[in-house]
Amino acid sequence: MGKIKISRALFPALAAAAMFTVTCAFAGSVLITKTAVTDSAGAARTFFSSSEKINLRIESYCSAAYSPDRIYYKFYIKNPSGAQVFYHDSNSTEGNVGAGAASLRNIPMSFYNGPGLYRFRAELVVAGSVVAFDESKSFTVYSPVITLTYPYDGVTDLLDKPVTFRWVASGATKYRVRVADERSFYNPLWTLETPASYAQYPLNPPEDRQRLSGGTQYYWKVVGLSSDGSRVASSDIYAFTLKKEALSVSYRNLAVTGLEYDPMSSPPNKVIVKAEVSNMGNQSETAVKLNLFVGGILSGFTQINSLMPSQKTPAVFEFGPVHQENIIVTAMIEAADENAKDNVLTKSFSVDLPE
Repeated sequence: MGKIKISRALFPALAAAAMFTVTCAFAGSVLITKTAVTDSAGAARTFFSSSEKINLRIESYCSAAYSPDRIYYKFYIKNPSGAQVFYHDSNSTEGNVGAGAASLRNIPMSFYNGPGLYRFRAELVVAGSVVAFDESKSFTVYSPVITLTYPYDGVTDLLDKPVTFRWVASGATKYRVRVADERSFYNPLWTLETPASYAQYPLNPPEDRQRLSGGTQYYWKVVGLSSDGSRVASSDIYAFTLKKEALSVSYRNLAVTGLEYDPMSSPPNKVIVKAEVSNMGNQSETAVKLNLFVGGILSGFTQINSLMPSQKTPAVFEFGPVHQENIIVTAMIEAADENAKDNVLTKSFSVDLPE
C-alpha cells in the first residue's frame, strides 16, 4: 500500500482546524441553566435601595468533560446607560460532567451611579473563550426616599379616629413608624414595622401613656429598612395635634380606583399617566387634592373641584424627563377619611426609551 505524504506547509492549518473543532464542541457542551439577583437574605427581588447589598449567582451544566481546563464564571453589572460598572472573574469549577455554580454574596452598591435599570450579565469561560452567556436578569436601583404625606406637618384640630399615617417611599423593604410626645423620640409612645406605606395608630393602646389626647402636640417619623433590618432611609419629623372633641357625623371615603400609563406618551420628555378618583362615601366632596409621586418624589398635583357620592372622575398627569425604563408611580389623595388604604395606589410601569 502506498504512503500518503502530507506537506509540512499544511501542519499549521491542520493544527488550527483541530483547535477550532475542540472549542466549538465544548461551546455546545456547557450551558448556563440559571442566573439570580437576590437581596442579602436570599430573596429574589427586582427593586433595591442603593444602600442595600445584593447577591449574584450563576448555575451551569456541563454535558461533556473537558479536563484539565476549568470553567470560569464571570459576573458583570451594567448601569442604565449600558456601561460596565462591576466585574468579578475569580470563581471557577472543574470541567467535569454535571452541575456547577458560583455566587457572590453581600455586594455593596458601590457601583451605583444613578437611579434606573441595571443589568446582570453572566459568562462562562473555558480556555480563554466565552462559551455561554446570559443577560436576562435586570433590577432597578433607587436612592432611598421617604416623603411623609399625612398628617401634614403642623396640622392642628385633627379629627381622625384612628389617626392614620401615610407616606410615599422607594428603596426600602419595610418601614418603622414612630410616634412620640417629644421631638427627640427618646421614649416613643408607639412603634410599628410594616411593609405597607401607611399605618394606623391603635384606638385602644395597652398603656395609658400611649393614649393620644386632644390639644397635645405629637411627632411622627418613618425609617426605611432593608430586608436584614439595616436602616437605609429616614424621613423628616412631622408634628400634629388632635382636636379635643372628635366627632364623626358622616361617612367619608375617597379612593384612587385607577392608575394607567397612557400609550400617547413620548418618553423621555413626555410621560402621561391617568388616574381615576372615586367618591365612595355618602357626602359631597370639594377641593380634593390628588398628588402624583414618581420614584417617591412629588412630580405633580391637581385639584378636583367637586365630587358627588358614587361619582368618578379622571385626572391626567404629564411629566418628564424620564431616564429609566421602569418607573414606580403613586397617586395619593390628600385627605382624611374612613378608609386610608384606598387613598393611595402604586403601580410600576415600563417606559420605552429611545435608543
